[in-house]
Amino acid sequence: MKKEGKGCLVFIIIVIALYAIISSMVSSVKDKINEETIHIISSTDNKNIEKVLTDYAKESGIKVSVDYAGTLEIMERLNAGEQYDAVWASNSMWLYMLDSSKAKTSDSKIINMNPVVFAIKKSVAKDLGFVGTEVKLEDIIKAIREGKLRFAMTSATQTNTGACAYLGFLSVLAGNPEVLTEEYLNDQKIKDELTALFSGVNRSSGSEEYLEEMYLDGQCDAIVTYETSIINVNKNISNADDQLYGVYTIDGVSISDSVFAYLGKTNTEKEEAFLQLQSYLLS
Repeated sequence: MKKEGKGCLVFIIIVIALYAIISSMVSSVKDKINEETIHIISSTDNKNIEKVLTDYAKESGIKVSVDYAGTLEIMERLNAGEQYDAVWASNSMWLYMLDSSKAKTSDSKIINMNPVVFAIKKSVAKDLGFVGTEVKLEDIIKAIREGKLRFAMTSATQTNTGACAYLGFLSVLAGNPEVLTEEYLNDQKIKDELTALFSGVNRSSGSEEYLEEMYLDGQCDAIVTYETSIINVNKNISNADDQLYGVYTIDGVSISDSVFAYLGKTNTEKEEAFLQLQSYLLS
């Protein structure tokens, strides 16, 4: 019995030792994979071109992982200390919100530019006289004041498109100054025009995808969104008069620039791989 007890004890010790060795090996492999992988946190706005990035990475032998989040959530997570090798933001302006002690960016480049415009059902745009002619923001505000136009848009405080649209409208109404200052926010005429403009909002959403669904479901006749969203929506509509018509106001259009930036790690091989990916996206 004593021999059997000793045998069992030896067996248990061996099992524990093997488990510790295997766990250590698995952990080591995971660490190695983690070291070699470029971890990217990206705005959901970039999902439509993810395949371009991942296909090239696969062909080039570069390991990448992409986590998607809303614009403000990305900034909050990076400022909270979450570790990533690169950030792909929907707009370069958001990078100014980063705490450089937690997330220091470098090698920042604009990958693509996407106008944020009024997209109106073509039959409605025709009735408003907006098709095939120059349109100013004041023309849109006039149509809203007359009750001829209502639109949906994303939140100006929670989304990139909403913030870009708001800043774009404000800039146009202020006369397109080089810098928007508090003076313009306090200008009563500008405030009255903004109030009139936003009185036309009849639906709000937290994402561009939901805006697209709202339009396709017939819940609205106009939206403020990315140019790429107009293209996406129109792919699903065969009748030309039911498709969205982009109104690019001649006195100013807001542009969202998609920026891809490295997050300052000291791993030079990883930075070289990042720059290779960035260069391809720019080509």
